[in-house]
Amino acid sequence: MDAFWLPGLAGVPTRTLRVGRAELTVPDLTPAHLEHLSTTLLENRRRHLAGRRTAEILAALEAVAARWRDPSYPLRRAAEEWLPAVTGYAPAMVAEGLRAQVERAAGPALRALLAAELPEGALDGFVPHPGGSGWTRAFGPELTGFVFSGNVPGIPAFHLATGLLIRSACLAKTATGEPLFAALWCRSLAEVDPGLGACVAAAWWPGEAADLHQAAFRRATAVVAFGSDPSLAALRPHLPPGCRFVAHGSRMSLGAIAREAMTPAGLPDLAGRAARDVAFYDQQGCVSPHAIFVEEGGERSPADFAAALAAALERLQGVWPRAALGPEDAADIQVARGEYRFVPGARIWTSPGSTAWSVVYLPQPGLEASTLGRFVFVHPVPDLAAIAGLAAPWAGVLQTCSYAGPPERGRALAAALAPLGLSRLCPVGRAQEPAPAWHHDGSPVLLPLLHWCDVEAPVQGAVREEDVPAPARGGPAGGDLKVLQSRHLLHSEHDFRMAREKGPVVIVRGEGSTVWDSDGRAYLDAQAGLCLVNVGYGRRELAEAARRQMEALPYYHTYWRFGNEPAVRLAARLAELAPPGLERVYFTPGGAEAVEVGIKLARAYHRARGEPGRHKILAFRNAYHGSTYGALSATGLAPHRDPFGPLVPGFVHVEPGDLAALEAALAAEGPETVAALVAEPIPAVGGVTVPPPDYWPRVRALLDRHGVLLVADEVLTGMGRCGTVWCLEGVYGVVPDILATAKGLTSGYLPLGATIVHRRIAGALEAADLPFLHGHTYSGHPVACAVALAAVDILLREDLPRRAAELGARLMDRLRAAGNPHFADVRGQGLLIGVALPWPDGTQFRVEEACFRRGVIIGVCPYTPVLMLTPPLTIREEEVDRLVAVVDEAVREVGAGAPR
Repeated sequence: MDAFWLPGLAGVPTRTLRVGRAELTVPDLTPAHLEHLSTTLLENRRRHLAGRRTAEILAALEAVAARWRDPSYPLRRAAEEWLPAVTGYAPAMVAEGLRAQVERAAGPALRALLAAELPEGALDGFVPHPGGSGWTRAFGPELTGFVFSGNVPGIPAFHLATGLLIRSACLAKTATGEPLFAALWCRSLAEVDPGLGACVAAAWWPGEAADLHQAAFRRATAVVAFGSDPSLAALRPHLPPGCRFVAHGSRMSLGAIAREAMTPAGLPDLAGRAARDVAFYDQQGCVSPHAIFVEEGGERSPADFAAALAAALERLQGVWPRAALGPEDAADIQVARGEYRFVPGARIWTSPGSTAWSVVYLPQPGLEASTLGRFVFVHPVPDLAAIAGLAAPWAGVLQTCSYAGPPERGRALAAALAPLGLSRLCPVGRAQEPAPAWHHDGSPVLLPLLHWCDVEAPVQGAVREEDVPAPARGGPAGGDLKVLQSRHLLHSEHDFRMAREKGPVVIVRGEGSTVWDSDGRAYLDAQAGLCLVNVGYGRRELAEAARRQMEALPYYHTYWRFGNEPAVRLAARLAELAPPGLERVYFTPGGAEAVEVGIKLARAYHRARGEPGRHKILAFRNAYHGSTYGALSATGLAPHRDPFGPLVPGFVHVEPGDLAALEAALAAEGPETVAALVAEPIPAVGGVTVPPPDYWPRVRALLDRHGVLLVADEVLTGMGRCGTVWCLEGVYGVVPDILATAKGLTSGYLPLGATIVHRRIAGALEAADLPFLHGHTYSGHPVACAVALAAVDILLREDLPRRAAELGARLMDRLRAAGNPHFADVRGQGLLIGVALPWPDGTQFRVEEACFRRGVIIGVCPYTPVLMLTPPLTIREEEVDRLVAVVDEAVREVGAGAPR
């Protein structure tokens, strides 16, 4: 495997470099080669990079990231095949690490970085000075050198990408421990944009070769280097005078657990997250904790935490086996284990029969350097405030503190440790995933490399104001967005405690089945928003449909005798798609309103037929129909209903799935008083309970005997979600009298719902000359209807209902085959899938959070321990497999500490 990328340097002799278990081909470089290479890079920069705008570069970098997200991409497959052999890390760990590093070098993360450090447009031209007078512009180095170290794969992508953003050609000396990935990433860049690919180079040469350093970086105006303090000190004299030198040397990281986090219920999850921080890359990264300080006075003791941490490390050993160590490193661990066994009060947990992991509990205060290789200390402290004194000997080299506890106490701890050099306090479990805009070692990423030129105002003839870009209007950076959200946004189902404890998440972008937050982190969205982005994120034709309609007619209502073209065409299209006889359509702003319209129409129908006494509505106890008052009255879930009573009278709730109970309710209420049954074909929020095949035909027959209408709430189950366009008709062969739909109707791109009514019902109202005095300002909104028409076209053209049936079967098969002892049941229809857990209600939220930490968003049933998986119908097979792996791992993690 070639481990180099040298544009314009042909015919260089090569040799074999053995790294780990792999043999790589590397160039046998001379000073002349490297001088020629730097000259070529500078010329390529002039031709291909210097005049590029930031948006163009970001688009190219995002295209590179998109390739690496594809599991079938040849270079990703090569990386996942070779890097475990090169580094010794487990394939699963390498894959997870590459995913995170690729996202750091992707468009959303880089945009967040730019927004955090620079005025918008400052790399493209002069912009108004933030100081309020004149203009300013940033200029990057013409050539930046990078010196990488260690064996953590993927790191070069972010740094090479930032170099390109500041219009700098990049020459990277790769690390002896991992010389491959940088070359693969450069190759990807050249595939996407050959011009940009010609502006980057990556190769390995011996670290002690001073003549090669001098030749490579003779024309560099900046060098960013990673390594030990002695190696960085040795490099510095070989750089040209005036060269900016950004050095990242040896660092010490730690963990801190506040007493408030030490609860019996939370301990297994907390220990699992801490174990991830320790195990990832076997502590080779500078962000891995050497020691974890646990505050005394919690419900569980520091020693309990150490034991739980050991158990979590043993579990992770099965998922991410530690890399094999050389004899000296293994001996160091054995010696350290032996020494600490004689320390009074010490307790030691070790991996059975190996040096794979070690947890050393020391009651004495202190902060020691670990041997690494998953060797971690746990210290009790009487108060978090004591940590700063214990860490004082490490002043200047502290870097990351992973923390669990109240946010305000975390900020106080960060303030105490910052004078010692701490540059980052992050949640436990996120040590290995720094935000793109992290001030690495206390400094910004881009600013140390930039030269600024200010133009003071007024300046006659130098810069015309009309030539200067307008001030940034792109909105606040990611951190500011989260502050604004916390202050001003009242969420749907707002949980004030959750908002305080977990903090805000601001989603800023989506593509396919993936969304990104304002910190640049990517998530596989296995909830499809709220079970509605059926055609996937990033469908440009839907945005284009909205744009065209906004230009033609942005709004007109559908009151009285008025209509608009998209509403008329969508109504006709839905009448074609609907079950037989359902051919009149009323449009609503969303699903709850569509259900409520169905209830009103049912009552109006009986009134029109001379039966005004038929006003009662039957519904099921586990049903959710929405939060408007009529839909909420039909909802059977007490926690949703109780805070807002008294509700609309006339609603009767029945046990679900029990035909005898339904018949008894009809008899008890008097069939002559019942207007309709409102029901979801498959209750989703209520537990994803799938009725047997004969259930709905028998219900339909019972209702027909008593003249009771069936209002199908297909807000979630419709539009292909369950493997057919409509669940009730396609799965159970039953035609409702009224059908409510929303969610997938526009795939969430704009709010829209619809109530589709049987001709018999509309005909009765017309025959009785009974006006339907119900209305919405936004009923039939032309832009929403135009988008819905385009979304329905995609749904049918790509045969997404069939795809939902096939991938749903794959997802359920994979879940059942996982052999997870905590999967009590896996059930569902299409891509509406429930995974029942054998634990008390509430445990499902811990699994949801464990999945979230792993970059996967799932849904849960709020009042029963069931996970709800409803990904976009466009989810790829490899994403299905990743979803299964993450859910399996998260449930096992929670299961280790779940109540029996």
